[in-house]
Amino acid sequence: MKSRVFQIFSVALAVLVAFGNFAFAAGEDEQWPMPDNPAFGHHSVLIQDNDIHGTAFSLLTMQAGENNYICSSLQDPKCASATSGRYRAMLPACVSETDYDCIVGLEAVSASGVKAEGKLVEYIYGNKHPNEFTGDGKNTPLHAGDPSIWSISGAPHAFGSEYGVVVGLDNNFQVGQSSFTDAAFYMNIFPISRMATAYTAPDINGYANYAKCQEKKSGEITTIGCGAGAQEFGKYRCALKMIEGATCLLQHAFPQDVRYKLVVRLGQEPSGMLHGRIRDPQISITQGANFTTISVEAGTVQVPVLYSGGDWNTLPAVLQQYWDQCISTNLCGFSTRQATGNIKSDPLRRNVQDYALPYGDRSLKLISTFANSVKDTSVAAPTSWNIRTLGVDRSLNAPKCFTTGVGFKGVVTTNSTTYSEGPPAFEDGNLNYKVASLHYLPNGDVFKGNYNLVLRSDVARCLYGFSKAPISASISILSADGSNQVATTVVNERDNWLYLTAAGFTFSSPTIKVKLTQETPVASPTPKPEITTQAAPAKKFTITCTKGKLKKKLTASNPKCPAGYKKVAK
Repeated sequence: MKSRVFQIFSVALAVLVAFGNFAFAAGEDEQWPMPDNPAFGHHSVLIQDNDIHGTAFSLLTMQAGENNYICSSLQDPKCASATSGRYRAMLPACVSETDYDCIVGLEAVSASGVKAEGKLVEYIYGNKHPNEFTGDGKNTPLHAGDPSIWSISGAPHAFGSEYGVVVGLDNNFQVGQSSFTDAAFYMNIFPISRMATAYTAPDINGYANYAKCQEKKSGEITTIGCGAGAQEFGKYRCALKMIEGATCLLQHAFPQDVRYKLVVRLGQEPSGMLHGRIRDPQISITQGANFTTISVEAGTVQVPVLYSGGDWNTLPAVLQQYWDQCISTNLCGFSTRQATGNIKSDPLRRNVQDYALPYGDRSLKLISTFANSVKDTSVAAPTSWNIRTLGVDRSLNAPKCFTTGVGFKGVVTTNSTTYSEGPPAFEDGNLNYKVASLHYLPNGDVFKGNYNLVLRSDVARCLYGFSKAPISASISILSADGSNQVATTVVNERDNWLYLTAAGFTFSSPTIKVKLTQETPVASPTPKPEITTQAAPAKKFTITCTKGKLKKKLTASNPKCPAGYKKVAK
């Protein structure tokens, strides 16, 4: 029997939860039911990896005078006089070898290196989303389409072989100026299955031009007032929604030990660092005559979720103090409802559900603040494959080597719940990066962290002022108490990229330190010429020797008379 590209997964599910004609596994981390408790007195915090639902459609808005308009193109009559705008462009599949601002292809790679090619199935909005626009490749990306569904028959997951793919560019721009250098760029892959629902059109990712939930001014759309209901609180989780059949594309787990490769072509390459929820990435960036080809191949990771919530009267004093301080100082971002009265002074008259971002100092501290309340254990750990730009101005303290020049500078990836905002900090000759997660996974296993730093070789040399000679590096993992952790580390440099990996470290809040070094070539000493001296010629003497009447004179350094002769005294 011929070996197959990937063995079809045979999954025995002991418990299933059914919705209509579809079922998913109870306890599946990707389907952890996101809580929504509207009761007054309820306080909760949630940290999970960024979701893209609600923004997975193309949109062009332009400002003309005091009005903002949704535009079909820069030539749209109501937008023709606009001088600035904002776009969100979902990139479609490429249709030719010279096409750009598009997806070249999707591929899966097994643990043994066998490749399985993905095939485009369809786009999630059928013909097109009504807010879709026509790009020009100068002010806006050339293409602005819809998220797509691909099939990889050689890499099935537990619920089929379909994957949702979202690749996009977002940015503000001034008409007549290139807007791609500092654009937000992102790539996402989701294993999916389809489930029919009873959504209405406005629920589906801003569909129907916001017809039922838009504000109007002078007869035109001025603000976007319609959100997207992609999260079904307490029920199921949609990676995306599609119009046909009001279908929820349920998000599922990636198959184990499979790497995914996504290739795109962009008319112009954005700048800055990339951040990824991926493992051991291999990056390739090729410059062509009219576009840049970007290839990212990487494994998937589990990213734990922190959730802690309860009624005010059940919260320990330390958390009551935290919530009072957080709300009174307006330092925490949250979704809140309130009854009449002062929510700052009466916690029983407020409802707080804090959806914290997974990066930044605040989120790093939240891990330690709420760890005890959840027994240092995450509530879910869904699998992920996504990557996005950090932007060129994400951190004011970022070294200029990260923020100047064109093109991607590198990639930093981690499976940690929270992480430092921006590129690694360059301090005391080290590239430092902070991460924080709860200590245990939902099944009780100790959560093991991984970290990848991929730097363009010229950026690394810029940071340290290095020459073109080879670079060496060391990685250390420091626990919160300053002690060194044992971790597997790998460092190598190839194809103008420096790859650094640390794996197997534990949490809650270690700091990852990378030290780059380069040996300074020692010049060989100039050999001194050897000086040879000739010995002075030996001094010679002359003697007179006689034998009877015979007489001889002999000259030498040590002359001696022959046998039978006598030396004549002087």
